Amino acid sequence: MFASPGWAGYVVRAGGKAFTEVGGTWVEPRVVCNRPESSAAFWVGIGGAERDSGALEQIGTSVECAENAVLSHSAWYQLFPEPPVDLPLAIGPGDIVSATLRVLGKAVELVLRNTSTGTSFSTNVTASTLETGSAEWIAEAPAACLTPACVPLPLADFASVVFSNATATAGLLHGAIVDAAWTTQPVEMAPRGPTVPMVPSRVWWNGSAFAVRTLGESPP
Repeated sequence: MFASPGWAGYVVRAGGKAFTEVGGTWVEPRVVCNRPESSAAFWVGIGGAERDSGALEQIGTSVECAENAVLSHSAWYQLFPEPPVDLPLAIGPGDIVSATLRVLGKAVELVLRNTSTGTSFSTNVTASTLETGSAEWIAEAPAACLTPACVPLPLADFASVVFSNATATAGLLHGAIVDAAWTTQPVEMAPRGPTVPMVPSRVWWNGSAFAVRTLGESPP
C-alpha cells in the first residue's frame, strides 16, 4: 500500500491512457468537533497522483472545525494549480453526495449532487493546465499552502467515510475501481507523529465501493 502525506483512498491508472471521466458517491461523515482548526475533504478527481504532478482536477466536499468549535460543511471544486472554488450547495452530515468530473479537451465539466436534498450544481470550466494520467477517490487531510511550502492541518475527527458507485473512463475503457482495465493502487495517509490517520478498506460491491477509516494512536 502506498503512503501519502495527506490522501487515503484509491488511485487507478490505465497504462498511459488519458482519463476523461471519474464519478463516485459518498455519505458526508459526522464529525466530532474536538480538534480546533481541523478539517477533512472528500472528493473524486483526475490527475495529481504523481510526486511531480503539476495539475489536478477535483470536486468534492469539506468539513471544518473552527477554533471556536463551530462545525461547517461545504462543497467545492478545484482545477489545481488554481485555488478552490466554493459551490452554492448546502451539505450536511449524513447527506448522500454524488460527484462527476469529465474532461473534454481543455474544458472540464463538474457536477455535484446532494441526493438527500435533491439539489445540484454543475459548471463547465476551461483549465489552464490539465493532468489526466490517473483517476482517484480520496479522503484528504488538507494543508494550508503559502508559497513555497504547505503546512498540514489537523485531521477532523470522523470515524469513517464510505465511497460507492466509483467508476472511471479512459478512452474506450470504462470500469469500477477494481477492473482489468486499470492498475489499482490503495493509498493510506502516512503517519504524523504516533498516529496513522486514515486507511482505506478493501474494495467491495463489484469493485466500486470502499471505506476510509481514521485510526487512533499506534501501539508503541
